[in-house]
Formats: sequence, structure tokens, C-alpha cells
Amino acid sequence: MSLIRISPVAKPWQIKLLLVIYSSLIDIAFIMNHPRILVAEDTDFGQLIIQQILSIMGIDCTIVDNGQAVFDILKTEADYDLVLLDIEMPYIDGLLAIKKIYSDYPDLSKKPIIATTGHKSKESHQTLINAGFATVIYKPFTVEGFKTELSKYLKVGMDTKEIKLT
Repeated sequence: MSLIRISPVAKPWQIKLLLVIYSSLIDIAFIMNHPRILVAEDTDFGQLIIQQILSIMGIDCTIVDNGQAVFDILKTEADYDLVLLDIEMPYIDGLLAIKKIYSDYPDLSKKPIIATTGHKSKESHQTLINAGFATVIYKPFTVEGFKTELSKYLKVGMDTKEIKLT
């Protein structure tokens, strides 16, 4: 933590200005170190659970409910640290979405893209990895397992023992 030294002869307006500048720098540092995730999950329950976990972990997320909405968002804002894609979604599924991200959003394709699915088999896992997903999170997942997978790609400092979903 840094220490601010204020001259004893500083005028009140100078002190206020310094505090405004300092608090702005803290806000900027927080935003710069605050991971952002784009989440595509088509079920309300899945959206709620993921949003709760990410919020508690201090991760900002944008949640959409179908594959087409992913690209509607990316047209205006593609600055995400990670993308979490459900494999079975309306309009554009996760496999088609990752292909489109790789072809149309080269900067984003350099970031981790994680698949979520309820179908666990060796063949489907390999298909997803071959498609370009960094990893796969299988549903239903535990809070600890979810955090462990995200921690491989993002700096998160939240101890999940403190997370209680009510």
C-alpha cells in the first residue's frame, strides 16, 4: 500500500484534488486487474449459478443466452479475458461459435475459450479440445472445480470456502 504525504501548508482544494486523483488511480487499477468474462449459457439456472460464483470471485461477466448473442455483444465489445461457451445453445452452438471466434475475432481467439457441457465422454472431450477449447468444464460442476479451472487462466484470489450459494 502506498502512502500519500500531504504538505502541512497544503490548501484544502489541493488536498481534495489529490484525493480525487488518488481515488481515480485506485479505480483504474481495480478495473485493469479485474478479469472480464463473456459467458454464453442458455438456461436461467446455469446463468444464475455462474453469475453468483463469478461475482463472489470478483470477476465481471457479461452473460448471454444463445450463440448469436455472443456475436451481437462482440460487435461492440470484444475486450474479454476469457470466454465460457455452453456447447448446446440455440441459434449457434458452442462448436460453431468457437470456429467463428477464431475466424472473425483473432485477438479474442488468443484468450482462453472454455467449453461447458453436460456430455462427458472421452470422444466429446477430444472433439472440443481439437476444436480449440482450452479446457472443458462438465456440468454439474462444483464451485471448487469451477474456480480451479478458471484459476488456470485468470488471476483470482477468492477462497472458495467462503462462497455460499443461497
